[in-house]
Amino acid sequence: MKESVKSSFSITEAINKTEELQVEEEIKEEELPDGHFSETDLQKEWKHFLKKLAREDMVTFNAVQNFTIEKAEENKVCIRYTSESARVEFEKVSPQFFNDFKHKFNNYRVKFDFEKAERVIIKKETKRDLFNKMVEVNPLLKDLQELMQFDFN
Repeated sequence: MKESVKSSFSITEAINKTEELQVEEEIKEEELPDGHFSETDLQKEWKHFLKKLAREDMVTFNAVQNFTIEKAEENKVCIRYTSESARVEFEKVSPQFFNDFKHKFNNYRVKFDFEKAERVIIKKETKRDLFNKMVEVNPLLKDLQELMQFDFN
């Protein structure tokens, strides 16, 4: 005959314990710190992040470098991206940027909104463009250029 052996494991106790673990305290947004940051602070941190990203992951850096980031409201930052594939690349490293930013400025209420920019054009100024601006200030440079035949290529 078999004896019934009592187990030290109780199914009902295990169920009750898991239910207790699932009931966690929700952190209220009002209790989170919200340190102030300026637009220049945001831009500085973004440039620092891009430099760090350029060293660590060049593919993601190339996708993310054309993003524009600006402070929309006190606790709202708007990130404009050029394409969905670039946003997917950014989402791989975004927690790193968001956590570093929140920790550095002690602002855990800040919200990051994404917005697709129709077209972000970053035009690099050529030597010819620079010379034309200087001609606007000093028209005699144009005569000098005609005389000396400067090459701006």
